[in-house]
This record gives sequence, structure tokens and C-alpha cells, in this order.
Amino acid sequence: MRKSINQQWSQIPKPVKVFLFKAVMLLVVWKTIYLVFLLPTRIIDAPATRSVGIATAKALNLAYNTQGYTSKKEVQNRQSEFGMLAVDQQAIYLNNNKIVAIEDACNGIELFALYAGFILCLPAAVSRKLIFIGMGLVAIYLVNIFRCTVITWILLAHPQFFGFAHHYLFTFIVYVFIIWFWLLFTRKLTPQYVQK
Repeated sequence: MRKSINQQWSQIPKPVKVFLFKAVMLLVVWKTIYLVFLLPTRIIDAPATRSVGIATAKALNLAYNTQGYTSKKEVQNRQSEFGMLAVDQQAIYLNNNKIVAIEDACNGIELFALYAGFILCLPAAVSRKLIFIGMGLVAIYLVNIFRCTVITWILLAHPQFFGFAHHYLFTFIVYVFIIWFWLLFTRKLTPQYVQK
């Protein structure tokens, strides 16, 4: 069986092996840095979650032509398998009534890492990578705000569809958008980069 695996591995083109190696290494490095240093301190999650919450409230105010939507930082105590857990969130209020809360899992940081990591693993000019990473991160941020805004609207207007929209529909839409950006990036790669 080991011989069969080695034979199959030797048939994989070298660029694919290089891509896989880079992807695994980037994943290990990112997860180590994020889980050990960034997550416990919330050094990037706190401002990202706050920014998405504030932008979502502004987008709702713009959509409804009101000033009634606000965003406030809150801590919610939640029971977990390890006991009580304090969860930081950015709550969206309508006229001082809490509508929804945005937590770190919804701030887009993991999407940023996934998107940028894929591009970093592909063979292309550094300038092209930087341009697509910059444009992509801004676009993902805006799509995430749109997502949070529409999910809040769904919760208010059609609460029976909230779970489906939050867990499935918008997850699908965001990933399709990211894959579309990846395809745009790879379409224009010159053969010299593809063959290396």
C-alpha cells in the first residue's frame, strides 16, 4: 500500500505539490499564530467585530432612512462544556431594542486568511498578488457588511428564514464570491507562472 501511495504521489505534477506544501505550511503558521497569540488577546478580532457592527448599523440606517440603528459592544455569558464563557459581541439595536449580535466568528477574519492564503500559494508576480489581496479583502469586508445587514433585515421582516439565511444562504453566497475572485486572479496568470 505504501508503494501505491508513493507511485500516486510521484504522478502529481510538481506545481501541484508545491502549492499543497505552501498551503499546508501557511495553514499551520496561521492557525498557530491565530490560536496562540491573536485569539486570546482579540487584537484583530475586537476591532474587526466592532467595525462590522458599526458599519452594519450605518447600512441599516441608510437602507431604512433612519438613525434608529446603533451598535454597542457587549459581553454575553454563555454556558459551555468548560463552564461559563464570556463572549464579546457587537450588538445591533433598533431604538434601544436589541435585534442581533455580531460575534468574532462573523467578522470575516477567517475569510480574509483563507482568501489571502490561497493567492499567496499560487505562482504569480508579487505585485499581482498584492493587488488582488488588497482588492479582495476590501470586497470581502463589504460583502460581509452586506451579509450582516440583510440577515438583520431578514430577522426583522421574516424571522422564520433567519436560521437558513444565516447558516446556509449567505455562507454559500460569500464562498461563491471568494471563489469568483480566485478565478479572476488565476485567469490572467501568464504561462511562465503556470509552468513553474
